[in-house]
Amino acid sequence: MHLECIETEESTEEPYVCLYIDRLFSRKLGPYDMQNGDTRTLGGNNLTGEHVGILLSEADSSYTEKYDDHLGGLEILGEWRGGFATPEEMGLDRMSPVERPILYSAEEIAATPRELDLTRVVHRSHKSGFHYVTLPYHEGSYDHGERRYRLYFYVYLHEHDRYLQPPYCLDLVSLECENAQQWKDYPYIKVNGLTVWGPTRMRDRGDAAFKSINVDPVNIYDVTSVMLWEHDDANKDDLFGEFEVRIGEDFNFGQDLTVTFAPDSTITGDARYTLTYRVRQRRRDIHGNYVDCSEDT
Repeated sequence: MHLECIETEESTEEPYVCLYIDRLFSRKLGPYDMQNGDTRTLGGNNLTGEHVGILLSEADSSYTEKYDDHLGGLEILGEWRGGFATPEEMGLDRMSPVERPILYSAEEIAATPRELDLTRVVHRSHKSGFHYVTLPYHEGSYDHGERRYRLYFYVYLHEHDRYLQPPYCLDLVSLECENAQQWKDYPYIKVNGLTVWGPTRMRDRGDAAFKSINVDPVNIYDVTSVMLWEHDDANKDDLFGEFEVRIGEDFNFGQDLTVTFAPDSTITGDARYTLTYRVRQRRRDIHGNYVDCSEDT
C-alpha cells in the first residue's frame, strides 16, 4: 500500500522495492526520491502465491545496482512447518545470513558479488487485514546506520477474501505544545503513513501553544500507527514520536485519551507535545454496511 521513510542517512535517498512470488523475481518498484517523513503509494501491486517476498534496497547513484544497499525484507507465509511460528520460534534470530531460508533465486544471488542481507521479518497472518512492519528489522551483515523505513500492506489469506473495511473511527481532538524544539515548530500528524493534519505553526506559549484539530475522522483497524513529525525547510524533518492504538476487548471507546510525544536523544533540542484523541466503533446501517466515520459524529 505505502512505503514511508522514517530516517535516512543522507538528506535524500532512493529506496526501491523488489517483489518476489514463490521465490521468483516479479517486479521492481522505484527507486523513489525520499526524505524523512515522506510516503510513496505502492497501490495496485498485488501479489499472489504461497510465498510472497519483499526486498527493500537503497540505490547508490555513484555505482551500478550491484553495489546498492539491501535493507532487509519481508516474507509473507501462509503456514510454516505445519503451523504459525514467530521468527524466534523458527530460530531465524540465531541463524547467520547463509543459514537462513533463502527466498531469492540462485541466479540473483550469483549475479550479486556483495552478500545479500537476508535479515527479514517472517510475517504470519492469522487473518486477512491491514499490517505494517519496519525495515531493517534487525541489524544486518553490515552497518545500515540509522536508516528506517515502514511498509504498509494488506494481506488476503485466500484469493476470494474480500477487502475488510476498517471497523473503527479515530478522532484527533487537539494538540498541545508543552515544550517546543525551536522558537517555533511546524508539527504534522501521520496515521498509518499518511499525513492527516498539518504542518501547523506552534510554540509553547501564547495562542500557538494549543491547536484544535479540525479534520475528518480516520478509518482505522485494531492496530494503528500515529506519528508526530516536525517539518523543517532547512534540514530533515524530525520524528517527535510514535504510538500505536491497539484496540482490545477492554478499550475505552468514545472517551478522550491523551498521549505525550517526547523524542529520543537523536533529536536536537527539547520537544514535548500532548495529543488528545478518541476512538469510536463504526456504526452499521440497516444493511450491515459500515457508515462513514464523518457521517457518524
